[in-house]
Amino acid sequence: ALDELRQGLAMLPPEQRDVFMWHELDDIPFAEIAENTGINVQTLVSRKRYAVVHLRKRLKQLYEEITQY
Repeated sequence: ALDELRQGLAMLPPEQRDVFMWHELDDIPFAEIAENTGINVQTLVSRKRYAVVHLRKRLKQLYEEITQY
């Protein structure tokens, strides 16, 4: 499962991957990311949304396999 997540993250554009990782994995609030990068909070939210949509599609089959048991 971790390999699939890593592969999914690797396929993302860097802007989306970075925001996803900072917010989800490093638990950095959007406001802090915006302050550190100079990127508007709404832009960050949008980039993370695209990342989540991509990862959901990529990991859907794996999720279905795991939840069948």
